[in-house]
Amino acid sequence: MKIGFIGCGNMGKAIVEGVLDHDFSEEIVIYDHHLNEDSLWVKQTGVKIATSERQIATDCDYIILAIKPYQIVDVLRNINSCIDESKVIVSLAAGFTIDDISRYVLLKQPIIRIMPNTAAIVGESMSAIMINKYVSEEVIKFTLDFCEKFGKAELISESQIHAFIGLSGSSPAYFYEMLEALGMAGVHQGLKAEAAYRYAAQAMLGAAKTYLETQVHPSILRDQVCSPSGTTIEAVNILEREGFKGIVMDAAIECSEKSKRMK
Repeated sequence: MKIGFIGCGNMGKAIVEGVLDHDFSEEIVIYDHHLNEDSLWVKQTGVKIATSERQIATDCDYIILAIKPYQIVDVLRNINSCIDESKVIVSLAAGFTIDDISRYVLLKQPIIRIMPNTAAIVGESMSAIMINKYVSEEVIKFTLDFCEKFGKAELISESQIHAFIGLSGSSPAYFYEMLEALGMAGVHQGLKAEAAYRYAAQAMLGAAKTYLETQVHPSILRDQVCSPSGTTIEAVNILEREGFKGIVMDAAIECSEKSKRMK
């Protein structure tokens, strides 16, 4: 299957790099007006460059729209005469539904939405996959395999996408905020910044891996770190007193609500 990207910003590049790090055998072609054959990133990755959106639509079987939601309608109108029902349209855009896309393509067009996050660049994205009824089992399998080249992936209902965005698609930004805060605390106490961020990041990675491998509830894992009258419970007491969990919940919910309002 020939994979074509229309647009290749931060997320598109993260996906391409994540896929290529896993010996992906399918051909990848990109059209992005910011990229050409002389671009350093293109030379480093070895991807092929198309001259137009319509070339991607004509030549590729799997057409990934890695563009902003406001650009999708114009792109679909531009390429719709170049596609048939054998082509799979894939959107990475938040706020633009499968039904929205279906208005600009053929009646039985296979349409997929993928919601990854930027951890794709290190092979650790969590991607949600949503499909319409015209997507075959073969294409579903290919899509899951494709997404698992740059992390984990699951099929979800499109009705769940806003919650998913709030707690996974956007949440790397929340973790970077916490990482910066912890690193600054280390610097405040005399650690070098590079070391402080590294210590905190490894602890975050270890905590996440412990949960994923044990599936033990986070509250139980937290209690296992807290000794009676120890140092950790003092820190947890501050977090509880200041409403840390409530702040994180509010942030994720507001992110989801903003996703519902986007077009």
